[in-house]
Amino acid sequence: MLSAALIAIILVVVAFVLQYEVALNKPVFIGALTAYLVLCALVIFNGLKFGDALGVTGALMSVFGFGLMVGLLLFVPINAGSVWLFFIAVMFAMTAISIPVMRFLDRRFAKTETDASIILRRSSAVGIFAMILTWLQIRGTFNLFSIVFVAVGVVLLAFFLELRESARWRNLMNR
Repeated sequence: MLSAALIAIILVVVAFVLQYEVALNKPVFIGALTAYLVLCALVIFNGLKFGDALGVTGALMSVFGFGLMVGLLLFVPINAGSVWLFFIAVMFAMTAISIPVMRFLDRRFAKTETDASIILRRSSAVGIFAMILTWLQIRGTFNLFSIVFVAVGVVLLAFFLELRESARWRNLMNR
């Protein structure tokens, strides 16, 4: 599980390098792309290792997100549609790499086993956070205040969703 967290951090760094592929010469870009695809394969392997629905979902999201991101960076000219597809790809990719991290944190700190849908919802909050930060970076308004503001908003949204979920289950158990 710790290897999944390290792979996720390395993937984010390599994604930012690939984002500025215009500034890199061709051999460096090809090397970064190769490292990126190897790390994507490791994320897919880690997702399929468990063999449950959450691992398969993470692997499929990883294939879709990273494949779409690399395809958009390499083959599609920049226009409004490709930028929105890039945002969707970032959300899927970051959700996929945060699934093993969320699973590790859940197994480490939760008192009872958490449902896979809750882990997926927490991971999708990370994906939405990354997508919003990518949008802010493209708009030119990416700074420390915006990171903190968006993080507080996403954490509050996740907290209220968790509160709603626990209240719903508590009401069902008391009937």
